[in-house]
Amino acid sequence: MESHRTTHTVIGALHRAEEAAGPVCGEARHEPEVSVKPWAPNLATLKLSMLALSWWVAAILVTVEIRTLVHTGGVFPHTFALTSMTNGCTAILACAIGNTVMRLDPPMPALHWDEVAKLFAVGCIQGVEIGCNNKCLEYLSVSARTMVGSTSVLFMMLTARLWGLEALGLARLAAATLITVGGALQGVDMSSHPQDAEASRTLSGLMLLAFAMFASSQRWALLQHLTQHCLPGSALHAMSKSKLHMVQFTLPCTSIVFEEAAAI
Repeated sequence: MESHRTTHTVIGALHRAEEAAGPVCGEARHEPEVSVKPWAPNLATLKLSMLALSWWVAAILVTVEIRTLVHTGGVFPHTFALTSMTNGCTAILACAIGNTVMRLDPPMPALHWDEVAKLFAVGCIQGVEIGCNNKCLEYLSVSARTMVGSTSVLFMMLTARLWGLEALGLARLAAATLITVGGALQGVDMSSHPQDAEASRTLSGLMLLAFAMFASSQRWALLQHLTQHCLPGSALHAMSKSKLHMVQFTLPCTSIVFEEAAAI
């Protein structure tokens, strides 16, 4: 009995030694097959890509159309009035969608007066930003505004640093410098026009665009500060998860501000 157990032990040890040593010469060793699944795009990635593409296409079309309307001799050369009407219509559309298709569950809490004041400030700053962006199209071409407007990342980074929202590293500074240099080169190209009247119009457009980028950076910093420091369960906390419900309150303020500006 003892010798039989010893024999089994020796045979098991020999099998383990053969497996560790690998296959004998001329004997093929069978490896387990590993199934590789073909790559397939994620549905969420496709949706995000389509939304980003739709946003860029819409932004280009709207910018070109505004340029066609508000330039000298255009169909509707009243920039501030156009800004007021478009933001008012957008607010109505956002309110309709936010209260039907994309209704919050649970419903959004009631706004407090301090939250109303903050949203009013955001709406007014946004009105200045959009109005100046549209107004500069009376003096600048679409390509010029796009090139110079690319320097807005520098305004964003410096504002976030001053507000204490984000750190400003060397890599970000290098990227912002390259983008700013590109915008400056575009400005040098535009300043080569010999006509004094054209140079004056270009300078006016650049000043409006710079003020719009400054207002935009302040608005984004204020929004980030509000959404990061709002109380859980408050109306601002609910809006931070659904920007559609936030613009229902900010865009009417934007529309009212530029309705008054258009009347001046």
